[in-house]
Amino acid sequence: MPRITPIHTPAELKNYAINGALDFWQEKVGNTTTVSAQATHSGYMADMFAVNASGATSKSFTYARSTDVPTFQQAGFAATYSGLFTNTTGISLVAADLIQPFQYVMEGLDYAKLHGKAVTVGFWFKASIA
Repeated sequence: MPRITPIHTPAELKNYAINGALDFWQEKVGNTTTVSAQATHSGYMADMFAVNASGATSKSFTYARSTDVPTFQQAGFAATYSGLFTNTTGISLVAADLIQPFQYVMEGLDYAKLHGKAVTVGFWFKASIA
């Protein structure tokens, strides 16, 4: 069973997330993607990261690349970019609606290297609502 470490110690743990520092944005670089009045939405932000929303309620949000990043002391390295997700409308039916503002799916060959091992997958993300 995977073990979740509550404290990220960058010097001690390797980040296996491809593009975990959000340096590469082939499709969305320089753009803010705005979604409004749509019940379902699926799209990409940084390479290897997706945004998904589903359910009947109309949603309004934006996602973009940001230069508001953690400090070197927080991250253990000098981050250049972060993901910025801004939710502009609340969801009334939380059980029926879902917004996944930041989804990373590890590919099979990358997962095979980690199967059965204790690892950390890290990223920094800034959102308007906790």
